[in-house]
Amino acid sequence: MQIPGTIIRINRMDQAIKLTALAYQCHISASYLSQIETGKAQPDPQILQLLAKALDLDYTIDQAWLIPAKQKLEHFVRNALLLDLEAAQKQAPALRRIRKRYLNSPLALDYHLAFFVYALMTKNLRQMVQQKHLLISVQDRFDEAQSALFELVCGISALKQDLSEAETHFKQCLKRNPTSLMGALGHYYTSLFYSKKGKILLAREHCDAASRLFTQTNCYPFLISCHIQSAAILSLQEFDRPAAILTSILESKMLNLTPGMRSAILCTLCWCCVNHRHYEKAGAFLSRFADVSDSNDEMDFLRCFLHYKTGNIAGMKRLASAKEFRSQPFQDLIRVMNAVGDQDPHRDKLLITLLKHGRSCLDLNQKRFYLTLLINYYDEKHKYVKKSQCLQRLAELLQGWE
Repeated sequence: MQIPGTIIRINRMDQAIKLTALAYQCHISASYLSQIETGKAQPDPQILQLLAKALDLDYTIDQAWLIPAKQKLEHFVRNALLLDLEAAQKQAPALRRIRKRYLNSPLALDYHLAFFVYALMTKNLRQMVQQKHLLISVQDRFDEAQSALFELVCGISALKQDLSEAETHFKQCLKRNPTSLMGALGHYYTSLFYSKKGKILLAREHCDAASRLFTQTNCYPFLISCHIQSAAILSLQEFDRPAAILTSILESKMLNLTPGMRSAILCTLCWCCVNHRHYEKAGAFLSRFADVSDSNDEMDFLRCFLHYKTGNIAGMKRLASAKEFRSQPFQDLIRVMNAVGDQDPHRDKLLITLLKHGRSCLDLNQKRFYLTLLINYYDEKHKYVKKSQCLQRLAELLQGWE
């Protein structure tokens, strides 16, 4: 239902309200209000609602008007969550311009959630914190889909910092009965979480669930990610099959993978080789595929690590000093390898400290590496009771227990 401009003009004059006063009250210009009253401009339902409220007229927004805007928002969130940031960046300016029109509409929360997702994926920490504080203050107004999206994004943001908080958010997300895409993403990130915790059976279960849902929603970019995650889980127990899967993905020219995705696959493939002591193959893969991948902290660490495992301590130190590691876990790993290379007598204390402090954020590969070094140290010092304790802990990790 639309309110004719003449009705607005008549009611305004009957109530002796000045044109400028009504325009100010409804957050529009006096010239725009004049055009509405003369029929030269047709305002959005949002503005009509403000005018009707100010003049005590009977008017409600037709919810069908919100559908196109909601579809644009959902497309924007989908692009951001699926890491198609180029598409999301093209949409963001237009969405920012029209966001003010929806501040008092049912879409207000959707806009805040959409830009919370966008801030997280673009790693804009300041905007992410601002949006999170705002959304926490109005969390009681969320519907089920909005709650699921909020829990999912909070879980993703906590995945690299506080695993206990991430677990809470992912469990809440999966309880919310969200849309199929949201459920698929929830299962996928929950699988990543359980992989970091060393709970391999649960990680595989959620990875399989995510793969089924991504197939149903024709979401192929994340379906590839599920295959990579599945291969990463398999690589803890066997070598040939996961290595073949990851190599075929890297060699494929049909998938059109981004350099960042190639880097993630290459690192997973190298860890697969390291887990099964195929250090020469890991070095060969790094040399073969590094030119089509983005260099990152993990890849640079793997190069240092391979020098370390092959006994080239001087080469490892040279590489480590030439590269400035931004990620704290990789800085710690390099410190440990330097301590071991220098035969530091107190390296056991460093390892134990890092294991305790990093309990909630270290991934499975890092925990295994630290425990292996501790076992070697206790064996060297003939401390067999402590060695057996570390061996038991390592066996638990390898069997997928926490």
